[in-house]
Amino acid sequence: TCCRLEASAIETVGEALHDSDACTVHRARLLHTPSSIFPTGPLALKRIKISNNAAFTRYASECAVLARADHPCIVKPVFFIQDAPCYALVLPLAERGSLSDMLHRDRGAVSTQLPVELVLCYCYDLASALDYIHSQLAMLHRDVKPAN
Repeated sequence: TCCRLEASAIETVGEALHDSDACTVHRARLLHTPSSIFPTGPLALKRIKISNNAAFTRYASECAVLARADHPCIVKPVFFIQDAPCYALVLPLAERGSLSDMLHRDRGAVSTQLPVELVLCYCYDLASALDYIHSQLAMLHRDVKPAN
């Protein structure tokens, strides 16, 4: 279950993991929170860059959709931050990075391609998640790419 968190209850750790026109993602940790209540695993802070009403509407929509989502291939937020000017999602950190990170990692001298079986698993998981978003949440994902 996801709930709201004040921006002052979390801090970023280290350099940005991702930075785009839409958001910045950092490794993060909770401050002054009892670990018996809140997650103790690694977290990511996805800070949304809100520059106009349309960006805020996209953020609010993403929060609403993710709050309802219940699919094993969709990362569920731990917290939402709506503490102007900070609008963010706190998510479990994907320690191995995004699919894009995996595809661009040095695969060694022997083979530069992922095994076909693994690619098919990723394709199935992606198709399953997109089908769920479309059929169960009545949403259309408009930015499908390995980094997402």
